[in-house]
Amino acid sequence: MTIKEAAKAIGISAGYLSEVLRGRADPSPRTRRDIEAHYGKPLETLVAEHVAKVKAKRAKPSRTEMARQLGISRQYLSEVLSGKIIPSVRLAIRLQREYGIDFLDLRPDIKEAVTKKGKNP
Repeated sequence: MTIKEAAKAIGISAGYLSEVLRGRADPSPRTRRDIEAHYGKPLETLVAEHVAKVKAKRAKPSRTEMARQLGISRQYLSEVLSGKIIPSVRLAIRLQREYGIDFLDLRPDIKEAVTKKGKNP
C-alpha cells in the first residue's frame, strides 16, 4: 500500500503521513492511534522501518550508475539483471560483492550444477 492510499484510509494528507513516517512531524494522540491501528504497529517501529527503507534506497545506485561503476552499458546490465543474458563469472562475483545480488541467481547454469551435485553425492 502506498503512502497516498494509507493516508486516505487514515483520513490525513499523504504529505503529513510522509512527514510523520520520517519522524519530522509529531501527530496528535488521536492521529497517532489511527496510524498505528492502520498499520498494526507502534509508530516508533513504523518510523524506524521507513527511515531504514529510505536509507537503503539512497544507498542503492541506479542501474545507470551501477553500469558506469562496472564499466558496462546500462542495457547490458538490465539484460543481465532480468535474466536475458548470463554474465561472466567475474561480473557475477562483482555484482554480488558490490551490490549484494546473489551470484547463483545470476548464473543459473552454475546453480543447476550445484543443485544436481547436492542431490547426487
